[in-house]
Amino acid sequence: MERHLKHYNWYNIIYYVRHYLEPHTSITISKNIIAHLLNVRFKKTIGEPLGQIADYEYVLSDRSRVHVREYENTYEVHWDILSPTIDPIGHLIYDAPHVLLSILLGMIEGLREYFHSKNYMKAMAKGTKMALSSYLTFRATTFS
Repeated sequence: MERHLKHYNWYNIIYYVRHYLEPHTSITISKNIIAHLLNVRFKKTIGEPLGQIADYEYVLSDRSRVHVREYENTYEVHWDILSPTIDPIGHLIYDAPHVLLSILLGMIEGLREYFHSKNYMKAMAKGTKMALSSYLTFRATTFS
């Protein structure tokens, strides 16, 4: 990475991440060597809870984005194919299919329960439980 980044500034990092890395491949940058993100038009956003302090994005002209997770001493930087602020469904399909799958499984389970019991509250509870357990199972098997 050092040969491509002679100077650590956010514009060089954005260029490096977008042109030299595959989507979702992260690099870690020490917070000691670079200015804060809000000084260079990053916008605060939300992301999957992975222990970060905050999430930021810089949307590019092709609708992709550079996504930064801020931790206590570092930034973790990667790019996504589609920004969720521009195309939420596309972002789920291309960048977060595990979240989309969890939502769909929850909806299927909720509908199955509703058609069986005709109890809306019970169906919502079962669907939510299925979506959450699917997501947590994915996270446990992927990040452990």
